[in-house]
Amino acid sequence: MKGFLTKKAIIVDDDKMIAELGKKALVKMGYDAVSFNGAEEMLSSVKLNDYDFIVSDLKMPGLSGIDLLREIRMIDEDMPVIIMTGISDLESAISAIKEGVFDYVQKPFTVDQIIFSAKRAAERRKMINQNKYYTTLLEEKNTELQRLYEGIKKRNFQLENDMQLASILQDCLYPMSDPNIPGWEVSSKIKSYEKISGDFYHFDLLDDGFSLVFADVSGHGVAASLYSAIVKAALLSVDRSHSDIERIVSDINKFILNTHKKMSYSYVALVYLRYYSDSGLVKYVNCGMPSPLIIMPDGETVKLETNSPLVGIFDNSVYHEQEFTIDRDSMLFFFTDGIYEYKERDTLGGYNEFVDKIIVSKSKSLNQIIDSVFNEVISRDDFDQRDDITVLGMKLKGGK
Repeated sequence: MKGFLTKKAIIVDDDKMIAELGKKALVKMGYDAVSFNGAEEMLSSVKLNDYDFIVSDLKMPGLSGIDLLREIRMIDEDMPVIIMTGISDLESAISAIKEGVFDYVQKPFTVDQIIFSAKRAAERRKMINQNKYYTTLLEEKNTELQRLYEGIKKRNFQLENDMQLASILQDCLYPMSDPNIPGWEVSSKIKSYEKISGDFYHFDLLDDGFSLVFADVSGHGVAASLYSAIVKAALLSVDRSHSDIERIVSDINKFILNTHKKMSYSYVALVYLRYYSDSGLVKYVNCGMPSPLIIMPDGETVKLETNSPLVGIFDNSVYHEQEFTIDRDSMLFFFTDGIYEYKERDTLGGYNEFVDKIIVSKSKSLNQIIDSVFNEVISRDDFDQRDDITVLGMKLKGGK
């Protein structure tokens, strides 16, 4: 249906001359017109949906114009019908309009009068056809959207279940309860961006102290959580019994890269730290993590700056360890960048501001320090979390 019109019309009149005159008028306006000399003949000869409008005489032998209108309404209630009537039949014409006739033309009429009324009827038919088309199209689109919506709901339900399962798995891999480290007080706070986190820490208790991995996997959500599982698998697979932490981190890096079946854009920033209880010696490698803060008993602060590349990117990465010594009542603070990277904050400024909060609170107990600095950040009016957050504090309580 080009332009929503068939460009076909019907004229019905028992007077053959008038029917022919009307047909010529419709042809003049570009219509393929067909004429009939009675309503019964017309109804038995055409399929109404193939036409744009009908012009009919009001008074005819057999079915009248009004009778024809009623028959048409039962077949196509939207078909515009124009009634031709004499001056003496105006009252009947008005009654026909009340019955639903689109327009009427008085006899004797001119070609221009028929064309004028026919153009209006064609516009009405076009508008009706357009509305039907777009309504049908809208219903089809709504049906498709409903189908998509149901699919999304089903997928979201599945994702929620997957997230819950991943969260349970992560709890098994990384139990976040504060560990019992002999001679140390430990306190932590975690706030995942989603239900599961790409941050984690892991302690190994050793005969002469402990080792700690504090890590932040790139991204967040399920992908970060699954990648952190790879990092944890790497950590548990490499030999950590020796004291060469450069080699341990290098072995972790090689394990992660060997698990990649194809190019990966994931990586992990981490701090690997080893503490020797008999001497108070601390060795560490910082692979791209925010610099952990050390507060010595005399108030001196030390920042464990990044000294090595990120893990899981290059197979030829070289890692460097550094060392320092701590005494009784020294405090160590580790944190991921989610604690200060929110809104449009400057990264360095955010880091320094958070470190200053810790230093100002250093006279409090370890639990109070962790609670106060953590809660102060997440309760800010401008806080808009964009990443997982983990804060870990440690305080040496006995001996060196």
